[in-house]
Amino acid sequence: MKKKGLIIISVIIAALVSIGVYLYVKREKCNCGVARYEKPIQPSFEIEPRFLISNSNDIFYSGHGSGNYSLYTYNDSGRSLSISGNSDIFFPFLIENKLCGLLDHNGNEEFTSTSEKLNKILDHKSIKTVFSFKNGNLIFVKLNSDKKLYLVYPDVNVKKVVLDNIGLLENMLYIEGHNSVLVSYDNKLLLINIKNPERQSLILINKSDSQDDSKLNPFIIGDDLYFASNSNSEFYEIYKINLQDPAHKKSLVYKTQNDVRLPKFKNNNLYFIEIVNGEYLLKRYNLKTKTLTSITAHGVVYFYEFYKNSSIVYSFSDYMTGKCLILYNETKSSEQNLTGRPLPLFLTIKAVKPQPDMSPAYVLKTSLKRQMRGVILFFHPGLHSDYSPRWESVLVNLANRGYILIAPNYPMSCGFGKTFYNENMENSLKDIFKWKTYIQLKYPTLKLYYLSSSSGNILMEKALSENDKNVSASASLFGVPAFDNPDPTIPSLYILGKNDPVVNFPSRFDSLNVARKNNDNISLHFYSDEGHWLRKEKNVENCIAAITGKFCENN
Repeated sequence: MKKKGLIIISVIIAALVSIGVYLYVKREKCNCGVARYEKPIQPSFEIEPRFLISNSNDIFYSGHGSGNYSLYTYNDSGRSLSISGNSDIFFPFLIENKLCGLLDHNGNEEFTSTSEKLNKILDHKSIKTVFSFKNGNLIFVKLNSDKKLYLVYPDVNVKKVVLDNIGLLENMLYIEGHNSVLVSYDNKLLLINIKNPERQSLILINKSDSQDDSKLNPFIIGDDLYFASNSNSEFYEIYKINLQDPAHKKSLVYKTQNDVRLPKFKNNNLYFIEIVNGEYLLKRYNLKTKTLTSITAHGVVYFYEFYKNSSIVYSFSDYMTGKCLILYNETKSSEQNLTGRPLPLFLTIKAVKPQPDMSPAYVLKTSLKRQMRGVILFFHPGLHSDYSPRWESVLVNLANRGYILIAPNYPMSCGFGKTFYNENMENSLKDIFKWKTYIQLKYPTLKLYYLSSSSGNILMEKALSENDKNVSASASLFGVPAFDNPDPTIPSLYILGKNDPVVNFPSRFDSLNVARKNNDNISLHFYSDEGHWLRKEKNVENCIAAITGKFCENN
């Protein structure tokens, strides 16, 4: 009788356990469904960082709500729509005092101008970048088809080659007092005479400076040229030279134990952006009083310009705020968001560095008490770029759905010194494996996933090929391939844009199609109306669902 009672109790316990497991699994599937299909959070309006201020203090910029990017004007009357169309419009510039922009068709970056006059002068060839000065009476253009720099005279419908071997065109400045334009390209600084473009003067900073030492972001006031350089130091420093000095000897103006960029000068104050652990902070340094002021304390300042009434306009983002324009009043030390506002997100982000021999990283996760879905190790776009705590729709929404995101600034990332930047792939892989071990020890009950973007995918694919143990699944966003014929041993999702100007879509699509015939781990997803990133809201929603769906299947 006693034995029979024990059997009955055992059966009851087993039934209760089975019911508990069923309910738990059902709850997990329900949570997974919520994580997968919840509508993404998006800013109501977002801009592109580059903007233009006219002589009449109008601010021109590109932005979008739920549709395509259009050109907008901000002035005392507020924001107004200036140019819109069926394609995205970027990079506002002036031509003969008329606002224009560059049209981008479905993300292919084969830009054409909204000015038919300019398109005709350029023989309707696609544009890489454009700079305009003096209300657009002088326009400099670099095309996609060659390495030449063209000077365009719109009043006489003529273009002229002024440089014929340019790799990276970084910036151009009009110097009214010298009747010249300063060109910053390929780590060189060159003065071009406007009246006689053949008269060119290469500014040799020092004989010790090599061509590989970067010189960035020139700014001119009077005869003084300010620029950032890492020619003589581990970090970028700010230097000044006098254009009247035939020898162009440089003098050090400011240095710190971080990279500094975008120097400008006004009223004894040196302004610059300092990169502090991946955050791009706008600062002001008084050269007389030696007083340093932080205008921003967090997030990313992309670009800034002096404005009227002792104000500064800058483009900004943090992880709760999409890219926006901020108007900062220096007298009152107050700021006004002109184009957007922070989203009501329940997220936390913090910088971590578990061990001295590991790279720094940011950890992004929800602050709500909800079931954690897993940990995502994110390989930031650009091997020689960085991850900074700014708005990024895919990452923020994954965190909002219960995934913990860890984004290391692995060796080769910028903003951590020249030695760190010049590291190699081998050391980056070692660092990634340390982060993998750290995650497994800190989050032993959570699944680990890999996610990469652009050329960060090269590092992710190499890391997976060497050791994919305990990685449940991976996803690649517009990834530059490390291998021609991928053969993953874990579920791997590849997301592509049909018009991608960086990744050759036909060849990548074909190789993945061939590979997945023999490998069930490969999933392929592509967008016919995107290039190297996601612009359309419907595609953002679809992409997040595809990623979380793949990760949920392996949860």
